[in-house]
Amino acid sequence: MKHVSRLAVLLAATCAAWSDGVAALSPFPLLGTVWAWHAMAVDGGVRTPIEAPERYTIELLPDGDARVRADCNRGRGRYQANDVELRFGPIATTKIGCPAGSRDRAFLDALGRIDQYRFEGVDLVLASKDGRSTMRFKPAPS
Repeated sequence: MKHVSRLAVLLAATCAAWSDGVAALSPFPLLGTVWAWHAMAVDGGVRTPIEAPERYTIELLPDGDARVRADCNRGRGRYQANDVELRFGPIATTKIGCPAGSRDRAFLDALGRIDQYRFEGVDLVLASKDGRSTMRFKPAPS
């Protein structure tokens, strides 16, 4: 019976997710999921894949705390979110010098420009309203 209830909830969420043929909701919740950074687009440019996405993650906790991994550094900050808006406050991180080629600074800078989010299938897409930055996340493997 427990599995039937879960299936019913998942089916209801899936049906509600389809609007104009596009999935609007994700089967993964915004809060409590560890999201790994998979791609970045700047100034409407081409989407650039991120090497080692598991090294760049965010987790939004229900109490307004955000946990961040920026390559070799870990951090915490605060966030505010509603149905479409998402904003990060300052994120305090460790100050370990990451190896050459790290995107730790670009990752943290891009998070600071984010002010909205949406789901595209299982992807979490964070964007700035001015269209200058778009970050694409997928749920990190457990």
